[in-house]
Amino acid sequence: MTFQTLTKFTVIVMDNASIHHAKIIQARLPIWQERGLFIFLFNAYSPASKYH
Repeated sequence: MTFQTLTKFTVIVMDNASIHHAKIIQARLPIWQERGLFIFLFNAYSPASKYH
């Protein structure tokens, strides 16, 4: 399956690796969303978080 052939909404959750913040990735997010692919990033880890 490619992004052009998605038949239903798809969600991907990624970690906060620096590659996921690359300009090429950020530039393509709107295009992918129009095709039904939604990408979200986990929040950065915080040792002060009450959910660790």
